[in-house]
Parts: sequence; structure tokens; C-alpha cells
Amino acid sequence: MSTIDAELAVARRQLEEAQRLARIGSWEWDIPNGTVWWSDELYRIYALEPGAIEPSYEEFLNYVHPEDRGSVDDRNRKAFADHEPFDDVKRVIRADGREINMRTQGDVICGDDGEPVRLVGICEDVTDQLRAREAEKHLAAANALRQRAGAINDEIVQRLVLAAAMLDRGETERARAHLAESLTSAKRIAGDLIIGADGVEPGALRRSNSAV
Repeated sequence: MSTIDAELAVARRQLEEAQRLARIGSWEWDIPNGTVWWSDELYRIYALEPGAIEPSYEEFLNYVHPEDRGSVDDRNRKAFADHEPFDDVKRVIRADGREINMRTQGDVICGDDGEPVRLVGICEDVTDQLRAREAEKHLAAANALRQRAGAINDEIVQRLVLAAAMLDRGETERARAHLAESLTSAKRIAGDLIIGADGVEPGALRRSNSAV
């Protein structure tokens, strides 16, 4: 083995190890010859043993979720036409039946005549990342709801309870003050929620799209 071949072999091993650690696979599509190459890690992302299948564009499309298959094909054909790189996330059905979210970054290599000769890129399973972001959104929404509930309790419910107690004792003026404060708080909270977004002022007696 020549020195250059030895260096290339070392570089390939280092690349494979880096992809395995980063859980990122790479691919290359020789467009004129119609041949496709996958790195070992890309096979693993698809839940396949390296070299288990001979990759092809048609084989790749078979792993794309049926509802995303058309948009993936359109994405690639657009890249052939405008020679622009792409970066998106699509659903993939792995060989073991598990559905994952695959982020794909691709770039087009053109020949001297300006025609595409290679489509190269990397793929990454971002399912866990997207789930973590979604969980963060749900947690933030739950915290916001708890804060709203706390505000309703502190600024409306408790004041109404006090107003009722004052009415029972005949303290009409003080009860009215608490009722007025409760109404102000209720209008503010309602305005911060969805009623104001419908073009209805908080405190309106009836909404045109009311369910009652």
C-alpha cells in the first residue's frame, strides 16, 4: 500500500469514527451512473447493518414516510434545477419499523458544462431533539396556565369571597370596592387571553360567536 493509500485509509477510519460518535451519516449520489453510496453510520441510522443493501435512490425513497415522499422527491429535483443546497427535516420509517425525524443537508456538484453530476450530503436522526423542544413548549405552556390560574385565584376569586363576606356583614361600600377590583382584574386577564383577539372588548355582555 502506498503512503497516499495508507493516509486515505486512516482518514476514512477517522471519518467513520467521527460519524459514529456524532450519529451523523453521509451519502453520495453519482447522478450520471445512478449509483448511491452510504456511510456505515447512515446504514445504522436506518437500522441496517452496513452493506446490508445496495443503496439506490428508489430504495432511499422507500424508507421515506409515504406522506413526505413526494416533497422529498420535489426537493431533490429542485436542487437539480437550481443547484442550490438544501436543509430540511422529513419523516423516515426505519428497517425496524420505527418512525424517526431525519434532518438532511445536501449540496449539488456540477460538471464543467453546468450539469449536476453529484448530490452529496449528511443525515442526522433529530427525533429526540424535536421531542425535547416539544416537551419544553408543553412545559412552558403548563407554567403559563398555572400562572394564569394563580392570578385568577388571587385577583378575582379571593376578592369575590371577601366581597361576599362583607355583604353578609352589611359592609356594602367595601364590598363594592372589592367587586370593582375583581372586575378590573377579570377584564385585564380576559384581554390577555383569547377574547380580545376575537375583536370583542373584555366585559362585553355577549359575543357573536358565543356557544350559549
